[in-house]
Amino acid sequence: MKSSYPDAVPAAVRATSEDTQRPARLNPFAFPSDTTSRFFLLIVFIVAADVVYWNGIADQLGGIKTLDRCLNGRPFFGLSWVEEGTAGYLMRCVQDMAAHQAPWLALGLGLLITGTLGVFWSHPIWLRWRLRLEILPGSEVPDLAEALNALCAVAGLRELPAFLWNPLDGSPRALAFGRSGRRSCVALTGGIAGLFYRRPEAFRALMLHELAHIRNGDIVKTYLTVAVWWTFVATALVPYLLVELGPEHEWWNVLDALFRLSVFGVIVLLSRNAVLRARELYADVRASTWEDGDHGLGAALATLRSEQRLPRWLSVHPDPSLRRRLLKNTDALFRAHTWNALGIGAAAAITVPGLMTLLAAAGYAFAPAKNAGMNVSAAMTMLFVPFVVVVPLTTVAAVVIVWRGALLATVRGYRPHLMRRTALPLATGAVFGIPVFLGYPFLVAFSGGSGARYMALKPVPIGELLLGGIAVTILAVLGLSITFALYLSWVHSGARAWLPVALRQRTPRPVWTAGLVVAAVLALPWFSGVPLMVAAILDYAVEAAGRKPASLAELAAYILSTTRLFPFSLLAWVSLVAVWAYPMAAAIRWPREGASSWVWLGPGPPVSLALPLRVGRSLLVGIGGGVFGATALWFTVLDLPPGVVQQLHLPQTPFAVQLASVMVVAIVAQVPISIAATLAAPSLAFVHAMFAAFAGSLVLVVAECLRVLIWVPDANLRILLSAIFAPTVIGGAFAALPGAAAMAALLDRGR
Repeated sequence: MKSSYPDAVPAAVRATSEDTQRPARLNPFAFPSDTTSRFFLLIVFIVAADVVYWNGIADQLGGIKTLDRCLNGRPFFGLSWVEEGTAGYLMRCVQDMAAHQAPWLALGLGLLITGTLGVFWSHPIWLRWRLRLEILPGSEVPDLAEALNALCAVAGLRELPAFLWNPLDGSPRALAFGRSGRRSCVALTGGIAGLFYRRPEAFRALMLHELAHIRNGDIVKTYLTVAVWWTFVATALVPYLLVELGPEHEWWNVLDALFRLSVFGVIVLLSRNAVLRARELYADVRASTWEDGDHGLGAALATLRSEQRLPRWLSVHPDPSLRRRLLKNTDALFRAHTWNALGIGAAAAITVPGLMTLLAAAGYAFAPAKNAGMNVSAAMTMLFVPFVVVVPLTTVAAVVIVWRGALLATVRGYRPHLMRRTALPLATGAVFGIPVFLGYPFLVAFSGGSGARYMALKPVPIGELLLGGIAVTILAVLGLSITFALYLSWVHSGARAWLPVALRQRTPRPVWTAGLVVAAVLALPWFSGVPLMVAAILDYAVEAAGRKPASLAELAAYILSTTRLFPFSLLAWVSLVAVWAYPMAAAIRWPREGASSWVWLGPGPPVSLALPLRVGRSLLVGIGGGVFGATALWFTVLDLPPGVVQQLHLPQTPFAVQLASVMVVAIVAQVPISIAATLAAPSLAFVHAMFAAFAGSLVLVVAECLRVLIWVPDANLRILLSAIFAPTVIGGAFAALPGAAAMAALLDRGR
């Protein structure tokens, strides 16, 4: 669902600044930087990759023999765990395997953590030794020391870093390193010191760039990134290759090792490089705000040449042409980039099963009884903890992209292209991440290769497996793309609703922080609860197929009944209320006065937007549609299949059939209400449609109660409300959602 801003872009914003004759630069520091989001995703993904490699090490160093000894020639996959005698030996084998794997996984994580901290802590000491640095003697070069202190004041540093130098090194190099605060250091060579006397503008530009790293707070993230990468290579990647390619390896082991190396190792490397490139871009932009014109930093960047020998994504340095463009226009930092979203989706998808593997090994290994396995609480922990860790991080990274795109769309008239540049790459990365983690080993085993002895099924031709996998992958990508597009469109609607409020604040931090929290809280139950709901629906469909084909109405009634059970009830209420309540809350916080000085780096035209919400109009549509639907309750009687009444947990009586008919009419009546609201309030049409449907559902609930009380005057009102309130409100929202989303997309495309 795209969004456009035909009336929201002031002409002054599109115009150029009078003093520079170029577009005023947007302020990328108003939102969290890519450096931060990519860093946290890198850390989580490295933990998962470490688990994958050490799991492979554990398998080669006795794990496979342990499983073979327990199975004693019996298969593991393809059996029914409910058959008598099967579950017992399978669970014992799983626990034996987990007991063997757990110490190895703990060793791997211990080496990763201690090694990373050790490298991070000792890295400044090593740099001082390697570069032969010593404290800059201020008494011997007072003019240089005074200039450096003056540059620190220009950079707005609260604490001065330690300036170190090697006067005998003639290369023009400067480097900010250290830890944080007073432990930050800036190293400069004799070549840089010489620039201070020969070319003071170049000296100022280079030193401001290094000080910008300290001001941006990326020193710790940078050297933790470097430390965790080399520790990962030394303590996970190299040991894994040595074990997999040992003297007793088979050719399947070679393929497996190369596959895991090419996937996990390469993704970790690319994630590390993305962090290092992002920090340089933000340091350039920060340093450019402290200069007058492009004579210093622009001239320095003009001397850089692209690294032609390596693809751009393998380099730790950004493209020099991009760095030069950002000195004049920072819009590139606000646009959604396909490869960035693809990497976020792939890292998240691979991290979830990696963390599940770790928790499963710990849960099975420390189960109280050898034949008991994990209890329900431990099993739920294994399933949900990875989502609790990964979903908020992934959501925050994606939501920041959407918020930045919303600001760019506001002031430049740029279309964010959520489906093409964000939702589709996210879905593609997520879908391909799971087959990368699980699909390859099963593909080999099912086709008769390594691991075939664990299968109870006959080998399947690899061509059939590939065709089936491709079909499932395409369907999964399409389904997830639509899901992500709807979710990100809602996030974009919230950003559009709240940006006029943020533009009247001194800083947008409270506004986008609240937006990130709400989006993460909403995503957590949705993206971890929806899979369970889908599993329950599939289980019902399979069970119904054994009896007779379930009708569409019965399946819809079953879905509605599942939303009344915990945690589905919480998921439904939080999702369907937040979808309109969060954007609508901007009308409550609407300030009458304020300025938008935070939007620009330096001078820029004022930006003021009208609030795009039409609360009163959508409320009137909802109430009016509810009254019209209430009238239909008195004259419409539906002939429902018996299964619908059963799935709504109502007795098979004439009164229950009439009550179910009234409820279904009330649910269906919310569809035209939502469509009418999109036409009445086309700006943020989806939000207004869902709010109108909610308002209409309350009117319809009252009408249903009156209708039933006329039938049964002595009916218990509390019991009656408990029976009809949730199905009417939640069912109506689910019924209204597809039409509202489709109409909103059509209206937006036509604007």
